Amino acid sequence: MKKFLFSILCILGFIGMVSAKTEIEYDWGMYSAPDLVISSGNLDDSFGVLAYYYDTWSLRYNLFSSTGEELYNETFNFDGDALILNNQLLLFYYGDDGVCYQDVGNKDLELIKTVEVSNCEFYNENMIGVTDKYYYIGEYVFDKTTNEQINVDELFKTHSNYEEYRNALSSDDEEKLFENLFKISSDTMPYTYISMLSFFKITKGDNYALVDYDVASNNSFTL
Repeated sequence: MKKFLFSILCILGFIGMVSAKTEIEYDWGMYSAPDLVISSGNLDDSFGVLAYYYDTWSLRYNLFSSTGEELYNETFNFDGDALILNNQLLLFYYGDDGVCYQDVGNKDLELIKTVEVSNCEFYNENMIGVTDKYYYIGEYVFDKTTNEQINVDELFKTHSNYEEYRNALSSDDEEKLFENLFKISSDTMPYTYISMLSFFKITKGDNYALVDYDVASNNSFTL
């Protein structure tokens, strides 16, 4: 628990406004109202809220029972990213070694596990979701059960269309490129953000780029 409480000191918030469908009027208690609610969601049979104060750079965690009773009202200094997803608290922060870590905790601020991830910076609250196998934040995809980050490129290599995709990439055949890439991403990771936008490796480097595509009536792909 101490480790998780320490980690929560290192969070920078990032996601949308509260969207709880409830008639309960939650009480913020003796504290002032936060500047921004960055994440909210169900935690077991309770409802959790992560909120951010701009003036003090602090994160506030509230947990309410189904009847509106306040179970937690804690405020921490932090520097990182945080959200409530998959019935867990997910905290992303850079350690002293410069490596990005994800702390996974329960509603009682108890640490479940810490995993190393490739990035701690997420910008668009609309690119977050859960599928049957994964949860994803933009193009970063995580195993729903283990919380380990998925190596998208390695997973794509297992698809039967991967070689055709690589051939199209090397020949600059854009129609074939996006046709195969869309097939691979849709089959491999359905309903995630990367299956909604084409995701490809730049030919002159190891970086990735997200490219909008449009499917015409004849099923051709255009940029």
